[in-house]
Amino acid sequence: GGQAIADHRQGTMHGTWDRIQSDGSGVASKIEPLHVGARPLGKLSIRIMEAQDLVAKDEAQSGQLSGTSDPYVDVHLEGSYWRSSVIEKTCNPQWSDQAAEIPFSSLDSLLHLVLFDNDGVFSSDDYLGEILLPVGFFRFASGTKPADLWLKVQAPPNHESPVTGYLNVHVRMLDLD
Repeated sequence: GGQAIADHRQGTMHGTWDRIQSDGSGVASKIEPLHVGARPLGKLSIRIMEAQDLVAKDEAQSGQLSGTSDPYVDVHLEGSYWRSSVIEKTCNPQWSDQAAEIPFSSLDSLLHLVLFDNDGVFSSDDYLGEILLPVGFFRFASGTKPADLWLKVQAPPNHESPVTGYLNVHVRMLDLD
């Protein structure tokens, strides 16, 4: 489904839906149970830690040498969706969100991390780049400690504006037989 992945790149309008779904920390999520009859193969525990050198999408304010962004990360895996909190006015954000545990039914399923610059309620958020990896990439991380990974933020080939930076995640496979 190339279409679904393209849809993840649309900046969202932060309206009523977000406020209803949010757990109060600004984090929105929709962790879907797998469809009837599907056995989860395991769960991916993912914690968004920090990013470095993201693209600045907002103009420099007075007293600032350069612009910044207000980054957050959308995490998509199979039917589930989880959003980090927004860290304001930085291209080197550090998050304090808890890990999300997302079930999956195949090691071929794609984990899609999409970074956005939050532009507030009345405008679409700017795309900052993405990371797309099969869940099977994390098979080595099934021990007791999460793997601490720096992943390069990328853009699709036809994307016109530059994308930079790295995202640090702590990832662990749970319940994998």
